[in-house]
Amino acid sequence: NDIKGLVKIKDVFENLASLYSNKEFKRSIIKTFGELKDPRAIELLLPELNSYAIISLAKIGGNEVKEPILKYIYENMWRPGPDKEFFIPIFKDYTELIFNSVTVDATIRTDIHEEETYDNYLIYLVPAEKGVEVLCKTNTLLSSNLLNLIISIPDSEFQSRGVVKSTTGEWELKGLLSFQTLRDLAKKELNKRGNPEYDSKIFSDENAWVLK
Repeated sequence: NDIKGLVKIKDVFENLASLYSNKEFKRSIIKTFGELKDPRAIELLLPELNSYAIISLAKIGGNEVKEPILKYIYENMWRPGPDKEFFIPIFKDYTELIFNSVTVDATIRTDIHEEETYDNYLIYLVPAEKGVEVLCKTNTLLSSNLLNLIISIPDSEFQSRGVVKSTTGEWELKGLLSFQTLRDLAKKELNKRGNPEYDSKIFSDENAWVLK
């Protein structure tokens, strides 16, 4: 049967949801919505965002999906990996700018101390900081919106030990990975621009996504 031909797609989704105890099945449903590219699935994907839902929303496309995707990206410092191509139709010239500004590299080494085995992280914030710096040099209404999202990036809880390296130096990782350097860069640039307010309507302007 053609799911796109079903009038009450929400009812279908809710019936399938009864089988959600199987996470792999749930992921398959979410991925299927992306392949179908049916705009009616947007309202079903938005309440429970995760990486699978974000990619499916990007495949569906349209102005409605841009803001929730962007908020998810910056709230979670999320990158799509090989699926980045699906975001080009909606983010256009800003695709690389957006994902470069959330690029954090990490390497893990397993250490043993007093017979206790633990993961020792080496985290590089430098790529994200360089990405935010490029956004700062891109003085547009849309980049101001993105900087407003960056100043609200939350810190991440981190259970493991390690070292964080930044353009401003390095420090020991102690239970919390701070993105203060990113927030400071964005805040400083917004101050230079006169502190423009966040305006979600800008995301609906197709021309705003094209750099001239």
